[in-house]
Amino acid sequence: MQLKQWRLHRGWTQQQLAELSDLSVRTIARLENGQTPSLESLNALAAVFEVKREVLQHSLPPQPGLKSEQVQDKSSAQLLTDFKYKVLSRLILIIALFIINIITGHQFWWAIWPSLIIFLALATRGVYIYLTITKNKST
Repeated sequence: MQLKQWRLHRGWTQQQLAELSDLSVRTIARLENGQTPSLESLNALAAVFEVKREVLQHSLPPQPGLKSEQVQDKSSAQLLTDFKYKVLSRLILIIALFIINIITGHQFWWAIWPSLIIFLALATRGVYIYLTITKNKST
């Protein structure tokens, strides 16, 4: 675990990290010098950095150039699963819009416009996920 890089990536001092994680400054210093963290300390640090314990143990902090820190931390399968749920929820929303459009008896199909915007947002996200997964496989 490279705790110092994670801490510096956030711009925190050892004191700030200690306060956020409810650990002592001495514990933070020992962990940065290579001492193996206890499960309790590791869980506290993972909560502060908002990542899973395994991610904190086995990786460097996220690179600042990426659009979303979450994308870097998630596996390809997790990205696809999240995207499938997003598509399903947006489909339900579009259906609800058309039902409201029909119930209100409008002659104009106004539900087409928000549906189009939702579709474009999903398409953009899908392309981004595809490119991210393709890039991760090539490295």
